[in-house]
Amino acid sequence: MKKILIITSNIYADSDANGICTRNLVRELISRGYRVFCVSEPAHEQDAYTAPAGLTIIDVARPWYQTFRDKKDHGPLFKAVSLLRYGWTLFLYPDVYPRRTRRIAEACEKLIEREGIDLVLGLYRPYEALAALLRLKEKYGKKVRCVSYHLDLLLSPNNGRLISGYKVAVGKRAFRRELETLDRVLLPETDGPKIEDGKVRYVGFPLYEKKEIVPCELSFRNDVINVAYIGSLDGENRDPSFFLQTLRGIEALQGRVRVHFWGGITDSVQETLVRYPDLAEYHGVVANGYVPYIYTKSDFLLNVSNRNTPDMIPSKIYQMFASGRPVINCVSDPGDRARKIIDRYPLSFTLYEYRDNDAAALRAFLTTPHEPLALDEGAFSANTPKYVADRVVEP
Repeated sequence: MKKILIITSNIYADSDANGICTRNLVRELISRGYRVFCVSEPAHEQDAYTAPAGLTIIDVARPWYQTFRDKKDHGPLFKAVSLLRYGWTLFLYPDVYPRRTRRIAEACEKLIEREGIDLVLGLYRPYEALAALLRLKEKYGKKVRCVSYHLDLLLSPNNGRLISGYKVAVGKRAFRRELETLDRVLLPETDGPKIEDGKVRYVGFPLYEKKEIVPCELSFRNDVINVAYIGSLDGENRDPSFFLQTLRGIEALQGRVRVHFWGGITDSVQETLVRYPDLAEYHGVVANGYVPYIYTKSDFLLNVSNRNTPDMIPSKIYQMFASGRPVINCVSDPGDRARKIIDRYPLSFTLYEYRDNDAAALRAFLTTPHEPLALDEGAFSANTPKYVADRVVEP
């Protein structure tokens, strides 16, 4: 039987986009007859993922600091520890958790020896997955084929200019080591400059597919236009204020639109939503299994692109496209890479935070009935589980 080992972030969590991508890849690989092993963070209390037949999950504990950081009490002790740790880990970047890297590598070595595994896939983030993958390749050489898959951008850190410049320089050295050491490097599809290297393949997120529709309770009113946003909002990199302000400024839409938010939000975003009681409703975090149902029941879907990391493509846009529903895209940076991808989707409308918008055109888009689009794998083929799995297993 063919076997593959995958090193990922948290395969159990519905809130972890990389974990969701891993699940889709696992399902595709199992359908091809692979026996899949996965090294992951342990499940959190709220996680309910059950491993399918053909998948074995090996848990490696999270770094102590992540658990410490997730505690609610962010008092003086937390701030002092965080500051000290931040200064220290700058010298370790990008492998800021070397002890966990070692534990992951050791767990993988045991699996490789016991199961005779000859193909390993490491998903970034976290960087520990790539660091452990490099150790495995250096130890086993040609006996084990090692493939990295970047689901996040190593060379676009979200920090101030000085720190970002340092991280980019160090990240470039780390990436060169990947190219020199590994057998294959999978990078996110881009409309920008591409790396000319025989080891590099450009792929998307394995999320463009029809999913089983699992109903959940919704508070949608039938007498308004229901817009859905699912994802995290921090008020800095992703902020819904511009969209809500724009809607409130269109007199003809007053009382006719409700914007529904699901996902993790910060206190500042919560305060923003409270200022728009006539427009916004927050519903908390939703399990990923319910996302297709919410999308298909919504009149419109909302994407808020990244202000501080415009090179990053939000993975959820492919789930939006798969639903066939119309998408409103809010862009805050002229260099936003997601815009050109969303523009390829026929039922899309873009709002620009940095220039004047046509309010009449937005009103027309929101008040025009739109027939759902059928799934077209040819349009976003690089974002299907089949396409990505082909690039992982190809010799």
